Amino acid sequence: MTILPTAHLTDGGAAITVRLLVRCRPVDGVQWEGFVNVTQGDVVAWAELPLVCDGRRHLVHVVLPVSGPPGTAWFTGGAAEVSAVIMDENTLVEYADDARSVKVFAMCHRIA
Repeated sequence: MTILPTAHLTDGGAAITVRLLVRCRPVDGVQWEGFVNVTQGDVVAWAELPLVCDGRRHLVHVVLPVSGPPGTAWFTGGAAEVSAVIMDENTLVEYADDARSVKVFAMCHRIA
């Protein structure tokens, strides 16, 4: 699993979207689950990591809403810390993890 180096603001900063390259394989008796966490100063978010465990690499976009009451905190452009983990839901044994600082950008809007 690899966290890609850039992310973007979503919903005006009420959420952040990160991208990851993820690969997991089906294993008898293992129920895979994954999580992504983002922190930027005091602003925190987490979300489940959608997994397709077919042995192939997948580009995954994860939207992480701010953890807290709506309108109380926002993500901004700049740096944010992202971590992710894939583990067996039954035993909590970790299969893969990654952590890195990413550059957060505002989305550009195209005029049609």
